[in-house]
Amino acid sequence: MIANAKKIWSTPHIRAKIIFTLLMVAVYSLLANIPVPGVNVALLSAYTEQLRANTQLAFFGSVMGGGLEHFSIILMGLAPYINATIIIQLLAVIVPSLESLKKEGEQGQKKLNNYTRWLTIPLAFAQSYGMIYLLNTLIGTGSSGLSIIDTTDFL
Repeated sequence: MIANAKKIWSTPHIRAKIIFTLLMVAVYSLLANIPVPGVNVALLSAYTEQLRANTQLAFFGSVMGGGLEHFSIILMGLAPYINATIIIQLLAVIVPSLESLKKEGEQGQKKLNNYTRWLTIPLAFAQSYGMIYLLNTLIGTGSSGLSIIDTTDFL
C-alpha cells in the first residue's frame, strides 16, 4: 500500500490534482467562516435553537447545506451557477443569436459559458438577499432580524 502511495505521489499530474483538491478544500473552509455582509450574525446565532425546533427552518437549513448557522458568503453553493446555466440554455432556444452560438461548436460554447459566469454574479446577489428575506419571514422578524445592508449608503 505504501508503494502504491509513493507511485501516485511520484506521478506529477496526479500529485498536482491532489494538491489542487486539498487547496480547494482549504479555501472552502476559510470562506465558510466569512459571514455575508449586512447580516447580524449575533442575532442569527440567537435563533440557533429556534432553527432546530422549527420544521420549516430545519428544512430550509438542510436545503442550504446545513451552513445556515454560519450564514457564510459561500452558503449559496452552486445554486446561482446552476440557475444561470439553465437560463442560458433556455434563452438559447428563444434568442436566435444565442442559438447560433450554440451551433458554432467549441468557440460558441466558450462564449455561452462566459455569459453563464457573468449571469451567475447578479443571480448570486439576488438569491442571497432573497434567502435573507425568506429567513426573516420564517423566523417571524420581518425585515429587522437579519438586516440587509442599506443600499442608500452606497449611492
